[in-house]
Amino acid sequence: MPIALTAYALTLIVALTSLVLLYRAGMLSAVAMLLYLCVLLLIRPLTLFSGLDMPQPANAFDDVALDAALALLAALLWIGLFTLCALAMRAYLPRLGAAFLPRPVSTPDPARLRLFAAGLALLAGAITAGFVLQSGSPGAFIYRVKVAREMSGLFLFLHLAVLSLMLSLYGLLEEIRRAETPARRRSAFLFYAPLLLIAMGASFAWGNRGNIAYILIAGALSWHVLIAPLRPIRVLIGAAILFVALFAMGNLREARLEALTGTPYSERSLTRSLSNSLHLAEFDALSLAIKDAGNRYELREGADFRNGILAMVPRQILPERQIFNVGGWFRQVYEPGKVNGWPVTVIGDWFVNFGWIGVVLGAALSGAVAGLFDSAYSRVSSRTWDAVLAPVLGILILKGGVGTGAPQQIVLTLIPLAILSLALRLRGETGRASARWRSGEA
Repeated sequence: MPIALTAYALTLIVALTSLVLLYRAGMLSAVAMLLYLCVLLLIRPLTLFSGLDMPQPANAFDDVALDAALALLAALLWIGLFTLCALAMRAYLPRLGAAFLPRPVSTPDPARLRLFAAGLALLAGAITAGFVLQSGSPGAFIYRVKVAREMSGLFLFLHLAVLSLMLSLYGLLEEIRRAETPARRRSAFLFYAPLLLIAMGASFAWGNRGNIAYILIAGALSWHVLIAPLRPIRVLIGAAILFVALFAMGNLREARLEALTGTPYSERSLTRSLSNSLHLAEFDALSLAIKDAGNRYELREGADFRNGILAMVPRQILPERQIFNVGGWFRQVYEPGKVNGWPVTVIGDWFVNFGWIGVVLGAALSGAVAGLFDSAYSRVSSRTWDAVLAPVLGILILKGGVGTGAPQQIVLTLIPLAILSLALRLRGETGRASARWRSGEA
């Protein structure tokens, strides 16, 4: 146990130091990615060390403290290299990101922005509602998505909700930043809040609660640097409310699945249920991956990353392509026949494919990509596009680093964003409605 506690303390110190350095450098994308990893890696060990819960599956672990210490060592190595590479990319190649990423929108037309945001949200909501009605109920649709896996190849429609969340958040903060009166701010909230709720509802219907948390965290970071600093007490209260909401949504989803499958989710302890609802048990999977990779199973030697690249090819063209999610096959090693997987975190993605050298390569690449995002969107305190896209790309798209699904996520996000950026930057006559808005008549 002393070794594990020492590893935890060192990881915590390095993580906090890295967050401070990246925040002071104005690197919101790197901050968002690191925050995501810190939640996954630094909360769960406390429940294991204190005896509040056992790792899952408990019979697969030999020495819980030692296995956790190795996972924390991997986290320490990853966080340190990630931070150094992100800072180096920003310092030595400060303009590189602008050559590859969608151009910033400085002064978008408000009416056009509202039109695009509303259209995208309603499209995502309508398509998802259609699938729910076709399935018979929300629970039946979640069953098709999470258990029966009948919706493979259709997750493009879930990504519509992701894009809607991004565009609605951008529109909301842009109008608030430029609002000259409280009435204008209220108008922005009243218009964009329902759009955000529709997109969140669509994400939840697809069995994805994470997108709801990620957009709220990214929005809080954007608000903090662009609109007004958030007080620590409000951050803590907001985080507590978010955790409770995610926990409640997780239990609601599992209750619906229990009614359809008979799986006794309700028999879990509170600590276990909380860890699963917030995906904190990914730390357990990471510990198990580091313990058994190369022993109980052979290293994947990049197979999952190749599958991630092939995932960009539609399944209709390449129906035999394999899934890129490591958690899918990883759980089969220990519990054959189970449907749901055990994600191993982005660190685990690299470890099960390449071992310790993979942790080094993955951390360096992830830090470089974070620095690329932050070099392209560096004016986070003065331009809404930068303040929103920097954290959103880091946490909503990459989820802490460049993992096996990064190629697909980046392509599905950056191409539509480039089109939206071009459409929002088009000059010329935009109609009397926009003219009235700018003149203050609307």
